[in-house]
Amino acid sequence: MVFYSYSEIFEHWLNHQNDIRKHLNYIVKDKSVIDDILHETLLKIIKTCCSGTEINNIRAWFKRCAHNVAIDHIKDVNRFSFEEVEVQSATLFNLYKNAEPIIMPLCKLIPNKYAEPLIMADLQNERQNTIAQHLDISLVATKSRILRGRQKLKDLVVECCHIDKEDNGQLFAITPKCCCNALRSVTDEIILI
Repeated sequence: MVFYSYSEIFEHWLNHQNDIRKHLNYIVKDKSVIDDILHETLLKIIKTCCSGTEINNIRAWFKRCAHNVAIDHIKDVNRFSFEEVEVQSATLFNLYKNAEPIIMPLCKLIPNKYAEPLIMADLQNERQNTIAQHLDISLVATKSRILRGRQKLKDLVVECCHIDKEDNGQLFAITPKCCCNALRSVTDEIILI
């Protein structure tokens, strides 16, 4: 079947639009996004159909076009999210680096079994495989020790520091408590930017 007028395409589109909407609902749950995808699909269909392309099964072709547009939309959303996560993890790494004068004395309070892999992973940015080889332990044991070390460090930070956060929950300053002996040698305040 070859289409030469927009009215022919639009008539078929109206007949199959609800089926396509149901199909898209399995891929994308947001109704406003589905409407946007349907609109963009119709534009692509009109552009292709009026070029003289032969279509054998109009319903299947409509669904395939809508599916492709939906997948493109998901890829765009995921690409944006990945870039956002990259920026957040870089910011987190800088926060840890700036907090190092407080973190290092606290790590001395953690058993070396947990502190060494934690320092190598989070402050020196070593890969877990490298840490496992250096410590001559398995990768599973390395991961476990890093996680336990993080938990012990978190508990110490809560116990020995005042933690200031912005309204959105973003950490911006750590102030050592005066009663914590491990942190007495550290300066009064470290501001994390």
